[in-house]
Amino acid sequence: MSGTPLRCCPLPACEFRLAMRIQSEFPLLTSRPADNIRLTTTICKPARIVNSVSQPPRQLTTYKWELTHDLSGTSEPYPKVSSNGISRMGCACRRVVRTPRKLYVPSNPRAADKLRKGNSMHKAEGAPRSYGLDRQIEIYMGGLMGQKTAVPVPIAALEEKAEAVLTPEAYDYAAGGAGGEETMRANRRAFERWRIVPRMLRNVSTRDLSVELVGMRLPAPVLLGPVGVQSIVHQEAELATARAASSLGLPFVLSTAGSRTIEQVAAEMKNAPALYQLYWSNDPDLTASMVERAERAGSRALIVKLDTPLLAWRERDLQHSYLPFLKGEGLANYFADPVFRSKLAEAPEKDPAGAVRHWMKVYSNTSLTWDDLSFLRRHTRLPILLKGILHPDDARKAVARAWLHCRRLSR
Repeated sequence: MSGTPLRCCPLPACEFRLAMRIQSEFPLLTSRPADNIRLTTTICKPARIVNSVSQPPRQLTTYKWELTHDLSGTSEPYPKVSSNGISRMGCACRRVVRTPRKLYVPSNPRAADKLRKGNSMHKAEGAPRSYGLDRQIEIYMGGLMGQKTAVPVPIAALEEKAEAVLTPEAYDYAAGGAGGEETMRANRRAFERWRIVPRMLRNVSTRDLSVELVGMRLPAPVLLGPVGVQSIVHQEAELATARAASSLGLPFVLSTAGSRTIEQVAAEMKNAPALYQLYWSNDPDLTASMVERAERAGSRALIVKLDTPLLAWRERDLQHSYLPFLKGEGLANYFADPVFRSKLAEAPEKDPAGAVRHWMKVYSNTSLTWDDLSFLRRHTRLPILLKGILHPDDARKAVARAWLHCRRLSR
């Protein structure tokens, strides 16, 4: 910073703090007192600052500078930012103008590694990244620039936003449940009864939420669940969800009823494990084909959906007379499967209605028993997880089956 003494600053407190931050981080650009700097919302051509910051924020905000009024009493020219860098030239007025963000990619490998891990706070070396804290800082820093987050923060407000932008049919399909949805409400009430009791003075500078699940080390006990037919809520469907999961290192569970295929989603899961949820068809060849495709694509576990042997009685969908599968939505894995296609008179691309009719015949299997689990084991080496177990007796049966299988392997 310049040795020039600071004068009384007429800026609001938040703008003065930003001005002081600019002065400390960009000394080449701010050789004058902080009260020379003011913020505007003027839009201008983005200026590029070259080699001016050693530790920039994740998203580099660039600035164009002009002098509002010279309080120093000198006529020394001020540096001016141009598209080619920094040049020395005088100008009558100077303003700080925020321009659209540009993704900052540091050339220094150490800086790049720090950027990847997150640097919102002074953290211990090797400490896990605090995504929540990083997001808070991003929102608050945006507030200094007059920005508000476009995505609602409260979950209830986010749900209201979704309802406002989606069609009534799509929203109710995603938000609704079976019957009168009393079970959904009971589950919510039960969850709300849980409380976290914090303990004090426990050194939380390095927190580790990681867990191990079927041979996978996960950064947190969180999986993105197998919500099907995502094309009705987003044009990129499960691909967008997979990219989000991968960016956080969290597993994404793809549903058989996905709008994108097993192989397409697996290609997006570069930094996190992919899992596959099976809708068990009454066609054994089709079931085996789906399971084998998932293993070839790199899925780390097979999740078997047990709680939907029949299409549920969903009052909201019935009121709308809406079932997306009848329009071909959520059937990408079926339409791409070689076994499914081999049993059609014409390919789904030529006769989608015929493909949908065949899907209606084969999608569910109401005759499954515990003995049928051995069929899946013959067709995959993946860990098998059973989804939908609620009764303690069923849980004990599942554990007993797993124990017997381990005994057979040990012989």
